[in-house]
Amino acid sequence: MTNNVGSGLNDSFGLICESEGENMKINKYVHQDVVASVLLIAVSLFFLIGSFQYNLQNRMFPMCISIVSLAFSVRTLQVGIRKTKELNYKIANGEDIVPQISMRKLKQPAIGYAIMLLYAVSIGFLGFFASSALFMLVMMLFMGYRKWKVIIPIIIGLEIFIFFFFVRFVGLRLPSGILF
Repeated sequence: MTNNVGSGLNDSFGLICESEGENMKINKYVHQDVVASVLLIAVSLFFLIGSFQYNLQNRMFPMCISIVSLAFSVRTLQVGIRKTKELNYKIANGEDIVPQISMRKLKQPAIGYAIMLLYAVSIGFLGFFASSALFMLVMMLFMGYRKWKVIIPIIIGLEIFIFFFFVRFVGLRLPSGILF
């Protein structure tokens, strides 16, 4: 048996579910994508259900964002379930895999969530368009993308699209702040 302590396999595990059957302890591993996607599905559903407290005009944007987030989360769940099956198959066939989640692997998602939280809070102060432009810029830089000739047109293009589609076409009033 090989020990995969240094391999990339170690960085992709989530929970270990233990069960005992016929005097033998069996570990079932759940890939971290399953855990993350279940949490994202819960958050998406929370916001989708919460959007129904607004009138039809005001709930359109949060509903659209929640539905898109829900769709991506469900797809991530499907991939995570497949990865979980592959992982448990490898372990059942005798591969010696040491699952672990390190703080190094949790740091990136935690920073990403913190940026999203700051974005959500900043909408009330800066307004939707200013906060969204700043959020897109910060997230692209955080994810390592540095091509300014691409970043600026993407931000401007998305802002224009949101303005014309949601504000002009749908008639949605997006939050305004001290800037816009």
